[in-house]
Amino acid sequence: MNLKIITYMRSNEAFNDNIKKILTLSLKLNTKISCIIFTDNDRKFEFDGIKIDSINFPGTKYIRLLYLFEREQEDCLYLSIDNDINVNDETILKFLEKGLSGKYDIGWGRIYAQSQSGFISNLVATDKHLSHDLIRPLSWKLNMGISIPGQCFFIRPKAFQDKLYQIDTFLDDLAIGAYISNNRKDYRILRSSFLLGYEKPNTNFLGLCRQRKRWAKGFYQIFSYPKRKEYQTKLLLHAAFYHFSWIVNWLMIGYISYCNLYAGMIYILAIALLMTRKDYKLLFYGVVYQLFFPIFHIVWIFNILRGDKNDDNA
Repeated sequence: MNLKIITYMRSNEAFNDNIKKILTLSLKLNTKISCIIFTDNDRKFEFDGIKIDSINFPGTKYIRLLYLFEREQEDCLYLSIDNDINVNDETILKFLEKGLSGKYDIGWGRIYAQSQSGFISNLVATDKHLSHDLIRPLSWKLNMGISIPGQCFFIRPKAFQDKLYQIDTFLDDLAIGAYISNNRKDYRILRSSFLLGYEKPNTNFLGLCRQRKRWAKGFYQIFSYPKRKEYQTKLLLHAAFYHFSWIVNWLMIGYISYCNLYAGMIYILAIALLMTRKDYKLLFYGVVYQLFFPIFHIVWIFNILRGDKNDDNA
């Protein structure tokens, strides 16, 4: 089975070291490698040993993948990867070898945030631990999973051709995940514990607010889809787990602290340890996360309530 690496590049982004790294590593695999780069303008790219096709096709990542799926003639494997992902050398190759074995139709692992020194970026790193180590694995284990990590995953396009939901949405992770969740008995799924790489986190308050606004619009698009009844319950549970659980946590903090201040402090510390998987460098941010990060969930909730009034270019 051949491998096609799919990545995405805005007009102001360069053919960077992260892309070059995954292309270089892929040459170690015993298969034919090619690469497709989606751009917003006409560009040409070259890399020794790998053919690169540049496709000028503006739009969301999900609609671009649907475009490829419709035209794919070969039974191959796609690795969809964002251009800011710095892959883990060892695990990404093991992960791809599993995909190329032909035993799986789709697979994903974990993605963390790149190490940064800023306040916001470390809160994002804590949030990655929460979503990739706790919420997503637990929800899929409980048969309530509906999202995949859209930053990096493999997929066999022939298995999904003319089957995925035809939605133009910012949230490819939810659109693909919703279909898989509703049809999981028909597919061979690899939910790997491998840490596949590190993404560049948002580093400022406004950037994170804009990201949550995009997420809200994407969620609204998926929730408004005519076939939403197939996945509506799981979609709402996903929103509750991630965007509303802080309310329960605040109530617990308030109640326990009211009964005993020291017990409340111990509770906050215990939750921080659980979220950060005992990553002591992030322990302080695990504490602050519980008190400060709900601001961004409130931004998401506010934009959900606005519905289709959200700006497409947010």
